[in-house]
Amino acid sequence: MLTWIAENVGGPAIVIFIGAVIAALGAFWATQQQSKFEKELREKSDKIAELSAENSMFVTGGNSFCYVIFTKPDLQSNSSLIMLMTDGKYPLYDVNVRIVDLAKFNKLVKDLPKPTIEDITKSDYVFNVGNITPNHAMHLGRINLPNTDEANFNIFITARNGSMNELLRMKRVAGEWFSAIKIHRLEGSTQILLMEKIDDKFPKNSEGKVDW
Repeated sequence: MLTWIAENVGGPAIVIFIGAVIAALGAFWATQQQSKFEKELREKSDKIAELSAENSMFVTGGNSFCYVIFTKPDLQSNSSLIMLMTDGKYPLYDVNVRIVDLAKFNKLVKDLPKPTIEDITKSDYVFNVGNITPNHAMHLGRINLPNTDEANFNIFITARNGSMNELLRMKRVAGEWFSAIKIHRLEGSTQILLMEKIDDKFPKNSEGKVDW
């Protein structure tokens, strides 16, 4: 190729041709290097964003949540431990728990047509928990279950990362209590299901479902 250019065009054309080839190769190399640099920059930027988001999760609590369970009550006293359980890998901060005994609440509303806030809170158990580490269980206190075969509680939990509502339903079968719980996270007017745990022997309706 170069010989043909030298014989038919002249020596200067060879220099121009070589220069053009070198320029083209240089431009190609520069483009490749620029693409490699931009890719590395994007990867580092994504990594920084990922680490920043992860750090934020540890500060806010991320998608972790907690919920309440009652232990199997003592058969003589019908007294049960109130346990706060956590789910998720991030700590939870500024946790508050309010447990409403629906039987007591309904009785208050029935007996007092115009109950005050003070009246209503008589059916509540309130715990200012504070901060909780991940994979942790906390003993909040004790509760005496009613001398009936059913106990229903609505539980309201707030933390730095949002609010949760829990439905805790308990039924006694052949002298033994069984539980069903359902937890939702509140996001505006939307409820997002976080967990549903139902004991195998918990009684269900004719459709095989829990009457929440």
